[in-house]
Parts: sequence; C-alpha cells; structure tokens
Amino acid sequence: MRNLRLTLLSICLLLSSYIKAQESILSSGNTITVSNGSISYSIGQNSYNSYSSASGELNEGVQHPFEFYVLSIRTILPENSIEVFPNPAGDYLNISISKISYNNLSYELRNAKSTIIASGNFTAFIEQINISNISSGIYFLEVFESEESIKTLKIIKS
Repeated sequence: MRNLRLTLLSICLLLSSYIKAQESILSSGNTITVSNGSISYSIGQNSYNSYSSASGELNEGVQHPFEFYVLSIRTILPENSIEVFPNPAGDYLNISISKISYNNLSYELRNAKSTIIASGNFTAFIEQINISNISSGIYFLEVFESEESIKTLKIIKS
C-alpha cells in the first residue's frame, strides 16, 4: 500500500512539470456579472506572449471573450427587427430589417475611433454592405430612423 501511494505521488509530481494551465501567479482576479453582461479581469499578470502577422494577432494569456450584443436601443423596437449577419463578417455584411418599415432608415458603420467607414440609406429589407476594403477588427453599426439613432450593434470583421 505504501509503495502504491509513493508511485502515485511520483507520477503526479512528474506530470505536474508538463502541465501548464497558467504560466503566472496572479495577485487577484474576479468576474463581475450584471443584468446586461459580465467582465473578467486579472490583476498582477506580468507577462504574456503576443504574435502578429498580416492575417491576425494572437495574445496568449490574455482573455478575449467572443461576444455579440446590442450596444444601445433608444426606441422600443419589436424583438429581432434589426439583425446583422454574418458576424464575424468577411467581405460583405448584411443588415436585415423585419417588423418595421425601411423607408426612413439609414446606417453608419464606424470604427473604434468613431470614424465613419460606410453609410447609406435602406432601399430594401436586406441591405448588403461591401466591407472587403476595411481591415479586420471591431466596428459599430448604428441604425437611424429619420436621423434618430435607434440601434447600435457590434460588428467583427474577420
């Protein structure tokens, strides 16, 4: 029995040197959840590896959540009345309008610095935007009705 315990302890110690679940010891961290989302953070992370190329960027050890959510709704809209697909988007982004009229609707696609990348008026229930000329990243699509912002969506360009 003693030999079995010693053997198991030896195996655990040997395997623990190969397992790297977390490379640094953090002083603190937490996840905060409220009704409209959550955020996780770590305090005391002193290093991480970052790799970048023309096709993208990878940051090991840094949390990158994969989230899609509506950023604002200033007027009461029927549920799922404005949808965007695909998200993450490639060369084209489609905006689908249902349950409301598209006659007075327009849109603006902005980058993180709030620079307008694309804009236009809706001419049909599905509007397609060519985004092949913009770089990968996070953008914000704001939909207006008669110049009043009615919905803002987070868009990821892959």
